[in-house]
Amino acid sequence: MKPKIRDATQPPLLNTEYTKKICSIDVNELISISSKIIEKIIKSSTYSLLPYYFLEDVVSLEHQDVIVSRQNTGNCVAFAYMVIRQLQTYSIEEAIIVPATLPLRFVQDGYPEYGHVAVVLEAEGHFIIFEPTYFILSPIVIKKTGEPIIIDVVLMNTKWKFVYDETTQRINVSANEEPVFFYKICIIENPSLAVSCPINKLNKRIPIVKFDYDMNTKMAHLSIRIDIQKLEGYNLHYSGSPDHWYAKFDWETCLDNELSSKEQIDILSQWDGFSQEQCEHLSVDKVELVEKVYSIIKTEWDKKQKRECSIYEVAT
Repeated sequence: MKPKIRDATQPPLLNTEYTKKICSIDVNELISISSKIIEKIIKSSTYSLLPYYFLEDVVSLEHQDVIVSRQNTGNCVAFAYMVIRQLQTYSIEEAIIVPATLPLRFVQDGYPEYGHVAVVLEAEGHFIIFEPTYFILSPIVIKKTGEPIIIDVVLMNTKWKFVYDETTQRINVSANEEPVFFYKICIIENPSLAVSCPINKLNKRIPIVKFDYDMNTKMAHLSIRIDIQKLEGYNLHYSGSPDHWYAKFDWETCLDNELSSKEQIDILSQWDGFSQEQCEHLSVDKVELVEKVYSIIKTEWDKKQKRECSIYEVAT
């Protein structure tokens, strides 16, 4: 299998003049329904950018996130489509996908301003935000009066304050009184092309993350670090280090040689970060995961070797 990221990036198409559909269901009932939906999605899904590298060419980029979301995986756009579908099972059709900026810690070179999306459901006096991508277990219920709400974000070991600003039509998020990011209350008409495509193309860290809903903690994490050409891994139950992180795997360990692909894959598969326990927690088949990771790192390794060779030739 050969990884490939196709690109059809567009500027975000923001519909700020949409006719607002305010859900008439009592807000307490909406909160109860929303909580069940978030629980179901987090328990059944794995956050991962890996599937986008192996989509068949027949899948149009406009529909890539819908397709990926049906595999119970994907990025924030895919998770948003999961939420929309789940709300529809309760005959709730008023939810919209809104654009958001990213916390600075997630921003990489060249990223668009809106690098994130979420689902917002508007009630009579509230906005309800669904954030399973950040593994926030409860719906974020924000009063339109501008009264702040504080949310504990376990994944990032911080607390976020959410405040609605009617003047700018934004929900601003801060931590320790410093701005972190914001949601724009409007429909983003092309989230796959304006968010998924540029993020997938520019991303130098390809993550897979599984969160344990019942324990409210990250269970497992694998990251393909294109920027430093290493693999990183974490498992809550890994006892080989005090912080439960596996020793980083340097790509050159399996690639800087004249071995066959099969022999290189064998070396890669021996990394502790591909243990059976880790793969089970990530909800992936070990053989398939190792082969997909290998295909990505081999492609990126070869790219780097060619660049370095070209630079050397120019210098000499």
